[in-house]
Amino acid sequence: MYSRKIEKPITFSLYEVKINNKTINHIRFANLKESILLSQIKAYEQQKNHYPNFVYQKTLEDRFKNKISTSSYQFIQDGLTNDVQLNKDFPNWFNNQFLQTKDSFTIEQKTYRFDDKQCIDTKKIVSNHEM
Repeated sequence: MYSRKIEKPITFSLYEVKINNKTINHIRFANLKESILLSQIKAYEQQKNHYPNFVYQKTLEDRFKNKISTSSYQFIQDGLTNDVQLNKDFPNWFNNQFLQTKDSFTIEQKTYRFDDKQCIDTKKIVSNHEM
């Protein structure tokens, strides 16, 4: 049973991984590997968008700030916050874990209109050309 009608979204987004400008079929990976691949792209994108702050900074503050010692809070925050080097290392790590190619690759997020499935925006997430 449903309590209300499910609203149709206006847009939806998908990640596209390209090697030498050719889209790879990431569903060829086992389900778990595909899920990890997509979740790592999303986590990287979120971290990159929030840098230098931790993605869950507000949650961290709500749960721990002024409730534990300053040194303990700083220790937790430092352990959860990625630094600029980790962001720089992501393309190499991603390639080693998933693609294993010596060729150029790019990860993009494409946004489509739900009604007609037309691509309305493309945003580059990462490329090994940025290294």
